[in-house]
Amino acid sequence: MDKFKITLFENEYGRSFPSHKELPKEECQFLLKSVCKTYRIIETNFATQLDSVESFYSDSNAVDEDFKLKKHFV
Repeated sequence: MDKFKITLFENEYGRSFPSHKELPKEECQFLLKSVCKTYRIIETNFATQLDSVESFYSDSNAVDEDFKLKKHFV
C-alpha cells in the first residue's frame, strides 16, 4: 500500500494503520489466478465479472456490511 494512504488513514482515524504484509507481485498473480479459477472468472474481465459473484458476500454473516471483494483486487 502506498505510504501516503497509510498516513491519511492514521491522520483520519487517529490510530496506527493495522499490521499488514505486502505481497510480491508473483504471489498477487497467483492469488488472482486462484480466485479466477474458483469463481470461473476470465482474468481480463476480472472487475466486471467479480460484480456478479459479489452478491455471495452480501448474504454472508461472516463479513462486514460494506465488504466489497473487488476493492481488494482491482
